[in-house]
Amino acid sequence: MKFYQMSSGEIVVKQCNTDIFTLTEKNRDFIVPIKTLLLSDYALVCRGWQYMNLESRRANSNYYDFLNVRQFFKCNFN
Repeated sequence: MKFYQMSSGEIVVKQCNTDIFTLTEKNRDFIVPIKTLLLSDYALVCRGWQYMNLESRRANSNYYDFLNVRQFFKCNFN
């Protein structure tokens, strides 16, 4: 997999044998396994996620999962 950050801040993902796509909240088939991997292998990085507004996180967990994954890529694969 390759990750690129555009000047607009968007994350572009290129997986083997697939099309290039811009990471959005709707990419659940990509976000869910990546977040699971991050939670298991990068626990220290993910520790800060618990401090997000808990009520808002429950109301829109898909959006917060997207924000978590996007922020990880922005910080670590810039």
